[in-house]
Amino acid sequence: MKILGREHLVPEEMHFTSVYVEDNLSAVAPEVLVLKHLREERGIQLAWNLNGFGMQEAGRKSDQSPLSALHFDMLHPIDLDWALHDDGRGRVWSARDLAGYVKARLPYGFRYAWKSGRADAVSLDIPEGPLSPDMAFRILARGLGPSWQVSALKGRVLLYEEHVDYPSAIRYYRGEEVLDA
Repeated sequence: MKILGREHLVPEEMHFTSVYVEDNLSAVAPEVLVLKHLREERGIQLAWNLNGFGMQEAGRKSDQSPLSALHFDMLHPIDLDWALHDDGRGRVWSARDLAGYVKARLPYGFRYAWKSGRADAVSLDIPEGPLSPDMAFRILARGLGPSWQVSALKGRVLLYEEHVDYPSAIRYYRGEEVLDA
């Protein structure tokens, strides 16, 4: 899923090869052998290896880490205009329900934490028509108020009751305010 909802990336142009691994062979061994073969014997540079392309979700501490120019998220930042739904129906949801809906449909990470009952107390009007992550984050920030911040980083989105600047931020949503980084 990490390749969907990204800029400068066309999933239809990507391909991969898989290898069947015998039960008695370590799952790591084939990867090590293939990487070594490609690097040393064929001289192929593996841009996708060790550049943040993997499936691991970064923790809170890494949100503050600057990314190298060749990191996957720098080369292919998240697309805030990616379509979450287009069923045409308007809705009224709590902030918790909208955040859960967005998280379940985003092809990149969306991390949040609720410190109070505010997430259930806020009613949000979701307009009819297409809903993008950008629109959903604007609605969440407006409904939760200026003490909350949605931080769209190059590779994931955070929603916390905070005002923090992140080195890999694309955009911040705080109350009515939307700031491009």
